[in-house]
Amino acid sequence: MRRETVRPWRAEDQHTKQLTKRGNCPASRGSHATQAGGTMAARKKAAAKKGGKGGELIISKSRVKAAARKCNVGGDFYGALDAHVRKLIASAEERAAGNKRKTLKPVDL
Repeated sequence: MRRETVRPWRAEDQHTKQLTKRGNCPASRGSHATQAGGTMAARKKAAAKKGGKGGELIISKSRVKAAARKCNVGGDFYGALDAHVRKLIASAEERAAGNKRKTLKPVDL
């Protein structure tokens, strides 16, 4: 009589089952991933095109928070700082173009 070996239960097995059920398993990716909006990179790129100004922040929240040592940083501060940085970059681009350059330099600020 042949005995079947039973593999002990592992957490990875359960995780794989859950991923496969949801359709998130890399092996199960296929045409349904592109039908539901494409890859994450494609969705982000499409969202950026629709947004106009760009939905992502130029600045890093963690670095801003680290730079502000004496005060806390409010949630709306990041958006205001990002808008200010974008305006600085735009004015620097205009100045560089006016001087017939394609490279931004510190003097453009």
